Amino acid sequence: MNSPDTQPYAIAETLHIVEPTLEDYTGHCYSFIESLCRAGPEQSFEVWAGRRAQALFDGFPNVRLHPHFWRRIRKFQTLFLYRRLLRKGRCIFVPTTGSTDLILADLALHGAVRLNKIAFFIHWIRPEQNKIRRLSRIARRRPYLNVLGPTPTTVEILKDAGFGSAKMVPYPIVPWAGPPPGEAGFRHVLFPGAARLDKGFDKVTDLVAFLKKQELEIPLVVQISSRHYDKVDPPVARQLDRLQRLNYSLLKAYPQTLGTMEYADLFPGAICLQPYDRCEFVDRVSAITLDALSRGAPVVATAGTWIGRMVERFEAGITLDDLTAASLCDAVQKVIRDYPRFASRAASAGQILQREHHASYLLATVTR
Repeated sequence: MNSPDTQPYAIAETLHIVEPTLEDYTGHCYSFIESLCRAGPEQSFEVWAGRRAQALFDGFPNVRLHPHFWRRIRKFQTLFLYRRLLRKGRCIFVPTTGSTDLILADLALHGAVRLNKIAFFIHWIRPEQNKIRRLSRIARRRPYLNVLGPTPTTVEILKDAGFGSAKMVPYPIVPWAGPPPGEAGFRHVLFPGAARLDKGFDKVTDLVAFLKKQELEIPLVVQISSRHYDKVDPPVARQLDRLQRLNYSLLKAYPQTLGTMEYADLFPGAICLQPYDRCEFVDRVSAITLDALSRGAPVVATAGTWIGRMVERFEAGITLDDLTAASLCDAVQKVIRDYPRFASRAASAGQILQREHHASYLLATVTR
């Protein structure tokens, strides 16, 4: 694999990135696209996003933002946009692809359009029979569709479904341009990203309750912003209410979506807490893990997940089978006691992952 600085990509026509759920900095959509735009400063991009997306790429002279999609009709809009762009011979990239996107693309491709004009990045596939059948039906008609995945397991599923040209490309990471990581002392435990149960938000609430009951003084910072479209699931809402009622004095919660610099500033001196569901994240790449290690923050994570394997590979934190509050607290305290060593390992891991996951690899694959 070429080094990121020399990784070639074809600077050609504008790349149209289609992401209907992108409206702010929430989740991985923005950072994913940002990494691509940074990797190709001489490449022109047009980003088709949600109607409320504003000023997300003002610092990028090579990016034009289209606030295009309405939530309720975004599937129809996506189909018509695919058709319009493909008929004009434009290059399209779909960064967060689901089976619906492939179905819509199959419809849009009806006629005579070159398959290399559209590429799809599939982060993860839940190995359910109905999903595999849907993928197989599309693959029978479009076996050479340009589908990409970040892990061997995802690519293997795609190939087994019939996409013979499926390729593995590293999940792109936003380059870290800040001060050298790993130099800060411990500041707080951090739960970053949207409040979701599959990411163990209820476990975080349990931990806060445990800390208060045990009268332990460990600072916690929690992002409690919602998913896309400000939608909060009822079980999450109950956990949010419980968290508020606990009134833990060392808890700082961010209900709003943070800007990129505010988000990055959370990691120096942090212990990143990721008690994610093992079944949901067994082979699912986490952008938050990549962010944490890139900024020198050790990680406490669920064993048997992609996240856990990264932590164990670099000894940059602690992995757990038991996600009870007592177990999480014990792991956090172990990292706090030896924070400089864990932070140094996290920083070293981040340097390696910055090279391995440089977005130029993905951009080269999409634009060639």
